[in-house]
Amino acid sequence: ALGKMMNRVAPLHGIEVVNFVRKPEQVKSLQELGAKIIVNTESEDYDAQLEKVMAEHKPMGFFDAVGGPVSSKIFDSMPKFATYLPYGLLDQRPFNLDIGKSIFLGKKSEGFW
Repeated sequence: ALGKMMNRVAPLHGIEVVNFVRKPEQVKSLQELGAKIIVNTESEDYDAQLEKVMAEHKPMGFFDAVGGPVSSKIFDSMPKFATYLPYGLLDQRPFNLDIGKSIFLGKKSEGFW
């Protein structure tokens, strides 16, 4: 729900939205809403997609309802001074935060509920 809302509101303010989904049907749903940047974390070429999206768009914020290792990987791939904003934990596996990235790259995490 938040992703769909962000895809409607963010472009009005000149903000690009990078969408991460876990299922092919979610890709189609977001495309129908007009989303332009969509990465399926379960696709075979996910690592290449992630690298390309981060290099081209350099997203600075990451709202996340999932958590777990996939979210850790996304956050690790983000540029300097990026912020991770978790608001859910659908994946109960640990989210590993590399503290060195916070110290040396200025990355931060701010949870909210």
